[in-house]
Amino acid sequence: MPEVTKVATPAELMTQLDEQLRNDPARSAGITSVFAFDVAGENGGQWWIETNDGTGAAHAGRHAGPDVTIYVDDQVLVQLGNHELDGGEAYVSGLLTLEGDHSRAMLLAQIFGD
Repeated sequence: MPEVTKVATPAELMTQLDEQLRNDPARSAGITSVFAFDVAGENGGQWWIETNDGTGAAHAGRHAGPDVTIYVDDQVLVQLGNHELDGGEAYVSGLLTLEGDHSRAMLLAQIFGD
C-alpha cells in the first residue's frame, strides 16, 4: 500500500479520500452507496462520500438521502482515517453512532483503504 500522509482534521481526511477515490477504483469496487458524516468538535462539519462501483468522490456539506449517516467526533474520525483506530471497535465502544443501513458502514473499511 502506498504511503499516505497522516491527516490532522476531518476536512484534510475528506480531501485525501476524494483524491484516493478518484484515482483508485479498488477503493469503491462493488460499492454503490452514499455515506454521510456528521462530525462534532472544533474541526467538525458535514461531508458525504458517494461511490458507484469503481468511481467515487467526497463532498463537503449535507446529502439529502444517504444510505447511512455516521455521527462521530472530529478526533475520532481523524484516528479512523489515520488507521489508528478500527471502525468496528469505535462503533462497539460508542465512539461513533450510525443512522440508516448499518451494514453499509462496514464497507467504509474498503473506502478508507483498510
